[in-house]
Amino acid sequence: MATVNVSEEEKKLVHEKVAKFREEIIASWRKPFQNPNPTNIKTVYCMTFYGEQVTQTAKCLHRVAPYVDRCVLVHDGTPKASDIDKLYAITGHKAEFIYSRWEDHFSKQRNVYLDHVEEGEWVIVSDPDELFDETFLKDMRAIFIDAEKEGINSILINSHDITTHQNGQTTKTVSPFFKQLMFKMEEGIRYIGRVHETLLPGLPGWRITNLDPRYYYEHHTTILEENERGARNIFIAGSSNDVRERNPLYVQWRKWAKQHNIQDWPQMRAYIRVGHIEDDLKQLFIDHRNDSGWEYEDESRKTFFWYKILFPEEMKGWTSNPGPPSKDSPQEVRAYVEQQYLNLLGRKADEKGAQLYVDSIIAGTVKRENLPTILMNSEEYQQKHTPTVKTKQKMPLKPFGDFIFYEQDWLQKLFKTLEFVGSVKYLTFKAALNIFLQNNGQIIVETGTQRLKDDPGGGSTSLLGAFCKKYGKKLFTVDNDPVHLTVSRECTKKFKNSITYVLMDSVEFLRGFDQKIDLLYLDSFDCPLPPEDATEAQIHNLNELKAALPKLHKGSIILIDDSNLENGGKARLSKKYLLETGEWLCILDHGQTLWMRRS
Repeated sequence: MATVNVSEEEKKLVHEKVAKFREEIIASWRKPFQNPNPTNIKTVYCMTFYGEQVTQTAKCLHRVAPYVDRCVLVHDGTPKASDIDKLYAITGHKAEFIYSRWEDHFSKQRNVYLDHVEEGEWVIVSDPDELFDETFLKDMRAIFIDAEKEGINSILINSHDITTHQNGQTTKTVSPFFKQLMFKMEEGIRYIGRVHETLLPGLPGWRITNLDPRYYYEHHTTILEENERGARNIFIAGSSNDVRERNPLYVQWRKWAKQHNIQDWPQMRAYIRVGHIEDDLKQLFIDHRNDSGWEYEDESRKTFFWYKILFPEEMKGWTSNPGPPSKDSPQEVRAYVEQQYLNLLGRKADEKGAQLYVDSIIAGTVKRENLPTILMNSEEYQQKHTPTVKTKQKMPLKPFGDFIFYEQDWLQKLFKTLEFVGSVKYLTFKAALNIFLQNNGQIIVETGTQRLKDDPGGGSTSLLGAFCKKYGKKLFTVDNDPVHLTVSRECTKKFKNSITYVLMDSVEFLRGFDQKIDLLYLDSFDCPLPPEDATEAQIHNLNELKAALPKLHKGSIILIDDSNLENGGKARLSKKYLLETGEWLCILDHGQTLWMRRS
């Protein structure tokens, strides 16, 4: 073998090139969450409005326009051209006005202005009845600069409610509610929800903080507007939380509207404002005047009040006397849950999350006095009540090694008392993690979280949490049972910075998930043992798979538990589906089934 002499200068040059190459690899693995020198902040103010709100819109623009780079306003065609010209002048001729046909869907309108926002811009949004405090606007750019330095991309601001009553008196209240009115535009950000919309995060996810309470916005409303808004919510979606057919008034009112060829809320509002409505519709409002308990029942009652305020003579003699819901009744528990959401998370409760807690409290699986602790342990609470959010990521993998091979299986040694690591399932589990590492995967999604500290059937959340902590990866674990998530959070607290805990239906979560999934681990919905029929579990598993497929890419991995049962296990239909697509390779099918998308 020939010997090659290399000079010290050549060695130094090689080492410098290797070091530079290594730095480039590390940089490519780290998401650029933080911007240490944010000197070029771009801001855009966005709003939707209609003709009756021109005066309020003008007031908002007078206040905000001097402090932003541009404005994007979406309208439904009802503002006059002359009004739009005046609003355009108020902005200093730096506004874009976009027409979008109203379809009784608030998120659709808001997504129109998102389509006209550039990635990287800081977005400030409000409704025409929401007026930002000028102190905040003066400090706004400095706030955004600080946010970028800390890797924060969404800011919630406190609400001051200003209500004008029928006698002309005004009350001012500092609300516990913080609203998401500022965020940095990133790929994938969209609104969902017909009435009370939710803003879904972009690809990097939300990194949220509450703004100091000395900054706020004013929410201006009148008693008439509050009640009209309640009626609107009922007509459009059964309530602000979109319960639709759960609300009897919604069902009856929509049926009446269809019979009278009224297509949308603007038509219904115009009809009611004239007065002397049909007796059967008026009686419908009267019949629901005492509804109480559920949020949709409170809004149903507002429909009666709205018409009574508009036309007191027509409703003379009719009063509303709702009784309080009895302790521990579904209505009372629901009100308690919603109040805890407002007090602790600073927002209205989402329908599915609230209903899960209501059902769990009524069933006795969650004690009502424990709910505040559960919410305070949530990632949302931690994000909102942590002054700064550090998001710098570790280098995900040492090049050319450190996999979980047989001779160096640190994961098995760490969890040697766990039955799962000694079972046949661990073979497919370990194979999936090795492929994930070699593909430089970043994101794992697990459906069905860990339910016991020493779970004989798995403990996968602990295993995946430890794995993600060691290699700088991210795990999303999803479950629809708050008790399971509480247990899982306790079992995995050593790895909590690498885990996002999600209380949600797994299929719905996967449909709305807005990041690419590198490893999908489907382990929700207990599969019955033979000879019991496993069809229900199999259908649920297939629905999860179909919901996740658009988020999977070439090289993505799917791992499904309970594959080796005589009744087909939960994976039977999913395996058939993957095989028929022709896009997936089955790597291993034993206790679990492991698939990889073809390159």
